[in-house]
Formats: sequence, C-alpha cells, structure tokens
Amino acid sequence: MVRFASTALGVTVLAFVTSAFAQDQAPAYEGVVATYVCADGAEIDIAYLNMASGLSLAVVRADGAMHVMETIISGSGVRYATAGEGERFVWWSKGNEGSLYRGDDGAEEIRHQDCVGKD
Repeated sequence: MVRFASTALGVTVLAFVTSAFAQDQAPAYEGVVATYVCADGAEIDIAYLNMASGLSLAVVRADGAMHVMETIISGSGVRYATAGEGERFVWWSKGNEGSLYRGDDGAEEIRHQDCVGKD
C-alpha cells in the first residue's frame, strides 16, 4: 500500500511508475512518502518505492526540483543517487534522518543536512 502525504507528489510518483513500466498492469510495489525538515529549515518530500523486481527508488523533491534516484552502495544506512548525465544528487539516510548532497563522490557539496522525518 502507498501512503501519500502530498497529493501532487503522489500523483507524480504514480504517473512515473505507471509510465516507466507500461504493461497490461502496473508492477507490484510498496511505497511510502515522507517529509523531512532540515537544520537549515528546508523541507524535503521523498517517495520511497520498493519494486517487486528488487529495484528501490526514491523520488526526492527539494529546492523546487524533483530527482529520481536509485539505491547505490552504502557503508551505513541507505544511499540513493541520480543516474545518467547531468548534475548528480545523493540522498543518504539512516533511520529517521538524512542529508542531501550535490556532486560526485569525493566532491559532494552538502545541500541540506541533519534532516529529520516529520511525524
């Protein structure tokens, strides 16, 4: 079951999932949407989607932009990153906290840190 805290984000995510897997029926997935409040006051909305195929995605809305990310290797917690060409973003979370970074490994700039999930 998918719970959406934001109707607009929920519609966007469902449209993305449905169009990305254009088949006779939508793929099986589980998901949840969370809102995080960061130390700098920024709010980040994230839709986490775990597909039946094993693929895990995070659709991150921050700073007026939306980024589709997939899981990547992490030493601790869960790390999601944008794929392909263009500017790279990384969402790194552990438990109910996370941080958003921009840039490549080793040269990442912290965009928002010490973000805590809202209840």
